[in-house]
Amino acid sequence: MGISDLRYDDSGLSVRVSNGGEAREAALQVTVFRMKDLAQEEVTTVIDTVQLARGDHEYTVPLSLPPGSYKIYVYLIVDNDRKASVIRDITV
Repeated sequence: MGISDLRYDDSGLSVRVSNGGEAREAALQVTVFRMKDLAQEEVTTVIDTVQLARGDHEYTVPLSLPPGSYKIYVYLIVDNDRKASVIRDITV
């Protein structure tokens, strides 16, 4: 299992996930921090339950961010165990 790509637009954060195993339920957790003056402030945490299908699929997490610089933490959790994570910087 892995997270390969993130893309943000007006509809939310699209997360590309790969699953080489059986289809299963998973939690996709996104935590967003706004970067300002060399500090970070937590903006939101969103947790969505997804049906993680076998293969590569894209899931969209509803998210609306005002203009600024952000650090995005994404976790893929299965059976209360973190299977994959990524950290990305974005500018909106």
